[in-house]
Amino acid sequence: MSSRYQVITMLSEMCNVLNDGFIFYQQGITRTSYDRVRAMCTRMVEEKRQAMVDLTAFISPASAKIETRLPWGEKIKTDYQALQDALAQEKEAVLSKRLNDIENQILQRFDEMLDAKITNECAQVLRKIRTRMLQCHDELTLLMKQLSA
Repeated sequence: MSSRYQVITMLSEMCNVLNDGFIFYQQGITRTSYDRVRAMCTRMVEEKRQAMVDLTAFISPASAKIETRLPWGEKIKTDYQALQDALAQEKEAVLSKRLNDIENQILQRFDEMLDAKITNECAQVLRKIRTRMLQCHDELTLLMKQLSA
């Protein structure tokens, strides 16, 4: 059973992770010379920004200011930062596998949050965000396959 504090912590950490992704993809827009990669990064920026907006509705202003960093979130932040060089050097093979791994971990966390004791309203929002993140993940996978072919 999840306490309200645990739910807020999970949501806060997801917002932190989404923000890390937002920053990564925002930088990706300027670091790649491929128009299709730029378009995908632009979509990811918008989806991650909207997801953060949607999730913060369930976090009180006081708890939103607390910088929550759980081990899985720190790892994803580190992974996003490490991928900046691969993106700048346009090493799609490296980028594709590692970026897919990161986005898979995020999807798994959404599944875990949906298994927690949360309100119906929060569950609906999480499902909506997870669906959009899955669509982005599928787009990323397809694009990386096309670029490495």
